[in-house]
Amino acid sequence: MPRKLPRLTSIDRLTSLALRGMDGANWYSEALPALEARAAFHGVTLQEYCDLTAITSPRTTVRGNVRIVEHLLTRGELPPVLPSVVSGLAHYRETGKIRGPKTGPFARALAGDPSAVVLDVWMARGFGIPHSKISGKAVNRECTRRVTAAADRLGIEPRACQAAIWCALYVDAWQGRKEAVRLVDVLRSL
Repeated sequence: MPRKLPRLTSIDRLTSLALRGMDGANWYSEALPALEARAAFHGVTLQEYCDLTAITSPRTTVRGNVRIVEHLLTRGELPPVLPSVVSGLAHYRETGKIRGPKTGPFARALAGDPSAVVLDVWMARGFGIPHSKISGKAVNRECTRRVTAAADRLGIEPRACQAAIWCALYVDAWQGRKEAVRLVDVLRSL
């Protein structure tokens, strides 16, 4: 018998969060030209730059993530990072494939896939579940379905809806003292 899904945030609540974070809905699309420019600067494809950004993203800030990728592409080696990032990069270099429930969708969203839904620590908080639960296939599939349903209600792309929800969650967590960091701003500052 299949395991019962944990109680998850409703589509109505996700839609409300997305509306509050709508200033961040274009987080991915606004970053795309800057991602293309950084990829060209380093002589790699857009997809490779996005893949490396996704692989090196676990448990780091947006600024920290960009610093890691730039360090890797400039010096040819990773700075100190989590062991899972080291193994994820080694796997990618051996197979050309990204593994992990967050990193694959993140790379696709960065590279322009409008249907990609990134489920990270912040999104797990938004769904009211521990981060460890969001990587389970059934939970991941249901969370993605709910974000996509909220996007359909709002008439926006799923990745834009996820970005808007993420931004609202981030601002809420900081009780309005911080705005969500935009990737495009970090990339442009290089």
